[in-house]
Amino acid sequence: MNISNRPLILGNKKNFEDNFILNRHQNEFYDLQIDKGLSVFSIVFQPQGLMTFFNFPLNELYNQSVPLKYLNRKLEQEILPQLINVQSFEQRVQIVEGYFSVMLKEEHNRFSL
Repeated sequence: MNISNRPLILGNKKNFEDNFILNRHQNEFYDLQIDKGLSVFSIVFQPQGLMTFFNFPLNELYNQSVPLKYLNRKLEQEILPQLINVQSFEQRVQIVEGYFSVMLKEEHNRFSL
């Protein structure tokens, strides 16, 4: 996984400033140009679902792209090395799912006491 490459946004003045970003609905469309060695995947949250993991409402991100490190630097620092060291897309998805499962369990335990 090459983390120095990012998708290029065509025909728009925006650009991604980081490899892990959170997006919400945009008020305009844009096309992504993805290089051959780049792998991209997304996680879709239900309304208010982001709040469970980041204590941050998704509606605050309307028409914005926010790097993950601004919402949870520890998660970004833990997950990035693991994603770099695996080869398959499926392994990357499992890593991300594992982290979100742990975060969900911790949040549940916090309210179960």
